[in-house]
Amino acid sequence: MSSGSVHAYPEASFVATSAITSAYRAVKKDTATNKIVIASAVTDYVIGIAQSLTTQANEPVTVMTDGYSLAVAGAGGWSRGDFLTPATGGALIATTTATNLVCAVAEDAVAAGERGEVRLINPVEYSVLNGA
Repeated sequence: MSSGSVHAYPEASFVATSAITSAYRAVKKDTATNKIVIASAVTDYVIGIAQSLTTQANEPVTVMTDGYSLAVAGAGGWSRGDFLTPATGGALIATTTATNLVCAVAEDAVAAGERGEVRLINPVEYSVLNGA
């Protein structure tokens, strides 16, 4: 977990389609219900990082939508400066794949399963960020 302090930035409240059982996971809009669900694919358009939990569907969830947040690292962890994309269970993983949607930049280095600080960005394909 990051040893530094996390900056405070904009949060918004959204209703969850189903229970959000773990905080600091990437979330996206469920197009069928206009509520939020955990983002779990590298092509998911992430709207932010869940800051709170729910125990059932239709409960409000606080989501960090801009700025800095803690986030859970997925397989392989990440290094400072890595471009991050959503993976299984809303964890974020480092990516260099052209078509993956990047939603954050790592602000520190963490191992898989740990929480680290990230800077949220508007989702964009990796190829746009690296000039490919």
